[in-house]
Amino acid sequence: LEQLLPLGREQLGQRGWWSDRLDPAWVGRVVDLYKTRAETVEDLVRQTQGLFTDEIPFDEEAVKTRLKQPGVGARLAAYADRLEKLPKWDATGAEAACRALAEELKLKAADLIHPTRVAVTGRSVGPSLFHVLQVAGKERVVPRLRQAAASLCPA
Repeated sequence: LEQLLPLGREQLGQRGWWSDRLDPAWVGRVVDLYKTRAETVEDLVRQTQGLFTDEIPFDEEAVKTRLKQPGVGARLAAYADRLEKLPKWDATGAEAACRALAEELKLKAADLIHPTRVAVTGRSVGPSLFHVLQVAGKERVVPRLRQAAASLCPA
């Protein structure tokens, strides 16, 4: 991890995504979460772009298969509402909220997990979604779910 952080910082800086306002401990958590999924530092930075920028690099195929399905927008909006009300923001709470909502809606948890991942990260694959949500933070996750529900999902 100590070797990856300076390289990651350099790559982020080259793209204009590094800021001295970034908490190095938070950057370390992002790197630690994604490091086993990336083959190179550049790959790690590409996979985490949605956490460092306001622009989400959406994978078009992921949007088509995960967000353009009937009812997904309403599910994402409902999950955003649940997440917003969590008293403590962590992976355990995000997972419990997801599974409870899926059960109420008589869906598989995957029917919420996969669209949520795409709405938040733009990608269809990645590390544990609930840990990604924890690291991304409520202030980023909830608006992204609502934005995807409103603009990427069919009415």
